[in-house]
Amino acid sequence: MCFSSKAALAAPSRIPALYFALHGVCVNLVAPGETATAMNGIDDESSYADIDRPAIPLGRPAGVHEVAAAAVFLAGSGLSYLTGTTVTVDGGLGLTAAEENARYAVDHSPAQGLTKGIA
Repeated sequence: MCFSSKAALAAPSRIPALYFALHGVCVNLVAPGETATAMNGIDDESSYADIDRPAIPLGRPAGVHEVAAAAVFLAGSGLSYLTGTTVTVDGGLGLTAAEENARYAVDHSPAQGLTKGIA
């Protein structure tokens, strides 16, 4: 998942949210993580629940219906006061990104090279 591309999409969506709010229209986004689709190499007949993704806290990719449910939720009349927000449907992957990035930074820091080979 490319978090920077999702952020680049989410930021400009706030301008339409501000504009359309004047007309009573809400603008919200759904940002899906890995979703079991043919585009991702997961054939339509596969059971997404059986696909192991240990890096995702929920352990599997989303089913298409789970991403669609977020869109239906946002389109519901009960959310008439919610605008300019993004609902991330990623099984918790975004929660672990900072932790993984910190680990990578430590493992690949220039200072790390100085300590290699020292007992």
